[in-house]
Amino acid sequence: MKRITNIIYRTVLSLALLLPLSCHYAPSEYFNRSESANKRAPEIKELNDSQTASVKSSLGANYDILVLTDIHFGQDRADRHDEDVLDWLDSLGTGTKPKFCVNLGDTADHGYESEFDDYLANLEGGIKTKISAPVYSVIGNHDLRRDGWEVFKEKLYPYTSCYHFESTGMSYYFLDNADGTLGKTQMKNLEDAFSSDSKPKVIFMHCPIYHDKANLLSATAFQDTHEADKLLSLFAKNRVQLILVGHSHAFRKNDFGSFTEFNLPSYVHSRAWGVIHIDETAGTATPELVSVEN
Repeated sequence: MKRITNIIYRTVLSLALLLPLSCHYAPSEYFNRSESANKRAPEIKELNDSQTASVKSSLGANYDILVLTDIHFGQDRADRHDEDVLDWLDSLGTGTKPKFCVNLGDTADHGYESEFDDYLANLEGGIKTKISAPVYSVIGNHDLRRDGWEVFKEKLYPYTSCYHFESTGMSYYFLDNADGTLGKTQMKNLEDAFSSDSKPKVIFMHCPIYHDKANLLSATAFQDTHEADKLLSLFAKNRVQLILVGHSHAFRKNDFGSFTEFNLPSYVHSRAWGVIHIDETAGTATPELVSVEN
């Protein structure tokens, strides 16, 4: 019996040590997740007019949103191809460029300030110039490394990890699940916000909700299946149309009936990004994957 107990203990300990490594979580990122999310996101910040006016004034009944994820500045790669999305934006005709851009996180591979600075100078700056609109940021687990959170909230727009704004016909929520959980505070705030928001919704966050056999042991999705089920139920009851996520570095599209989870692949690894086609009259958000042939 003692021998069996020792085997079980060693197995559990091995998994506890390997899981953070398999998904590139540092141990401090893997444990005490709910507390970290609760501290970073004590409220869903409502963006003010100065933070959304330029976007809202340009929106019509139909428009597109550019979405990138897992950019990983600081990763040891000689072939980043950051010009891919900039060249694509140049190829679009007048009036057809995305109205704003969303970065779904893992911007800085190690959480260094220099990595965030390189991203701002070499990619975000170019995108903003091409579309004459802001890039809204979501925080990822890599962005939390070292002092990354302090840098993120100082340099990446709109300088918070949980926020919301709405257009005439749509509502956009940017959530912090960089630890693989929303935490109790953010979940409660989301429930309260949805109770007074009847518009169709688009959700942006870093980690996927859905667990399948491919990612169950790689910590690439919500770690608490009860929390995941609760969130899916909340989304189904409150006109969520689309969830945009990254983190897994692989493309997946999960259909939940009334809404879809669109898991974008890593921009730097796959040379791919998403375009979301918004129809405010119909209240729909239709995702499209755009990629460059390697």
